[in-house]
Amino acid sequence: MTRSPRRQRDLTEVYRKGRRWRKLRAAHLDGQPLCQRCAAKGLTVAATIVHHVHAIADGGDPWDPGNLESICLDCHNLEHNPPQPVNLERARWDRKMGRAGRTRQSDRAARGFAPD
Repeated sequence: MTRSPRRQRDLTEVYRKGRRWRKLRAAHLDGQPLCQRCAAKGLTVAATIVHHVHAIADGGDPWDPGNLESICLDCHNLEHNPPQPVNLERARWDRKMGRAGRTRQSDRAARGFAPD
């Protein structure tokens, strides 16, 4: 079932600001105070965020305790903003040419520096 953007926004506002969500979030963090993803890596990090495993926008139940996980801010940011793969050819080109698209030598000459 696909919700309209307005309906989705309304539901999101209700669950984030409502007493029911605050109570569920507090209960979840009381039961799972450590970041579950960091714990899987052998790290001990306090959880600050209760994350929905299956996004509400994708049909996940916002109230299902089985759809929640305790995570730290770093893990939450990695979930929503994964690191981009590095294009080594592009990185080599950028180092060689500089950001303006000219070689560093021609860039220095254009600014009036003596050639190396």
